[in-house]
Amino acid sequence: RFFGLSRPTLQALLGEGTADGSEGISSTPEFEPSAEGVLDFLLPAYVQTMVYHALIDSAAAEQGARRKAMKSATDNATDMIATLDTDFGEIVIRLFPEIAPIACENFRVLSEDGSYDNMKFHRVIEGFMIQSGRFNWRGGESAYGEPFEDEPSDELWNFRGALCMAHPKEPDQNESQWYIVKTAPGDMTPETVGDLTSDADTHPDAVREKYLELGGAPWLDGDFTVFGQVISGMDVVDAISAVKTDQNDRPEEDVLIRKITIGSYGG
Repeated sequence: RFFGLSRPTLQALLGEGTADGSEGISSTPEFEPSAEGVLDFLLPAYVQTMVYHALIDSAAAEQGARRKAMKSATDNATDMIATLDTDFGEIVIRLFPEIAPIACENFRVLSEDGSYDNMKFHRVIEGFMIQSGRFNWRGGESAYGEPFEDEPSDELWNFRGALCMAHPKEPDQNESQWYIVKTAPGDMTPETVGDLTSDADTHPDAVREKYLELGGAPWLDGDFTVFGQVISGMDVVDAISAVKTDQNDRPEEDVLIRKITIGSYGG
């Protein structure tokens, strides 16, 4: 059978006799196709198409199974901490897998498999943030083998010390890059302070008050997944953010993450 048609039926359609063996519609003298000829021509393309779709389906199933297994592991691993051993000292971050499970599991897997070992902080903006992660011009592959979706939340915000996924301007394109917010209250522009004190539509009162107290980058809320918070080592973040950089915000001298260790909060 070919596309659901038996050989006799196909032969009948091509003018080589009907399915019951009687004379079929005659082909023109100029072109007399045969069932075998059509099969020889179409079958390789058909098989190639089927193999292509099978490979796509298999890859999607594999990624889905891997993501499900990874998410299951994270669901059972609440209160995680990450310890970043950097050239400037340690930064300890509490992760929130119960709120941002996909981002946390991505970070855990890439940390534990050594993907972040000896990684540079490739983007540093004084008074704003420090950024790292596997680097290419789009971002760097995630632990899932593909970009993953944003995880918006009204429980986590871009306060000073927040750990957040970094991605291009398009939504749902998270991979391996992340940033830590450095912005202290004294770093916030008058415009940002004015927005926080006058605009109650974008942030609840308690959140606006916390931004004014702690500092942070409220203009990023809603666009980037927050999945952790520095609990120790903000002085290290401040020191890294103060290094000299070039016109592309890259440190003139490399600042490395030697290793990231994942553990249990309070354990």
